[in-house]
Amino acid sequence: MSEILPLDNNDDGEGDFAIYPRKGFSNFHSKNEIELISALESVHSKIIEILTSKLQGLDTEIHLIGSFGLDVCIFKSELDIQISSSRENFEQVKEVLSSFCQEKHREKLWGRDYALFHSEYQYPKNDKHTRTLSIDGETVPIDYVVTVKDTEKDNHYKRTRQFLEGNLDIQTLYNMLKIIYLNKTKEKYSYAKWKLWDRLERFIKDENFSGLSLEDKEALVEAIEGEKL
Repeated sequence: MSEILPLDNNDDGEGDFAIYPRKGFSNFHSKNEIELISALESVHSKIIEILTSKLQGLDTEIHLIGSFGLDVCIFKSELDIQISSSRENFEQVKEVLSSFCQEKHREKLWGRDYALFHSEYQYPKNDKHTRTLSIDGETVPIDYVVTVKDTEKDNHYKRTRQFLEGNLDIQTLYNMLKIIYLNKTKEKYSYAKWKLWDRLERFIKDENFSGLSLEDKEALVEAIEGEKL
């Protein structure tokens, strides 16, 4: 039977950065990649079911964030989930997450309206989604972001998700960064990703944004390709 597991805290940042095409390129997927996507979608549905049950009665919204929720973005075999909570229920939501997750970066990043958690979902042995894959019996890392509704952090995640969903050019640039940093350490990739989002922030905040200009696009491509973000 599948289960939620606490974080096995053995993240050295090396060797585990694997990415796969998203469903927007389904005609080019191998059988294994199609089965992997199906398996991850199954895990996502199960996690939403678990969270909905555990958070029942609390004022929350649950959103799939990160690359797996985007149509043409390549992604790692992991899930990122945002739980947006009312101020009144924020402490209770954290207590619920603490009951089956490990707290993440509490000393560095937690605040009065923001918390991070991590768990791993174990694929069942010989499951119909995984029996032909190397992930049979392995785990899927899941990161949870808990935010208070309508705060700066909460709005940032929501704006960023909507921005990505509505701009395939940005997803393509994000893919380019992922591919360039595929064989580099997680630390280098994370820093480059942070720099990319820092450069995109002014577009994300622009309510009248209708797409990148050719000049902006060329500048971002040059910065990504030259690893000069």
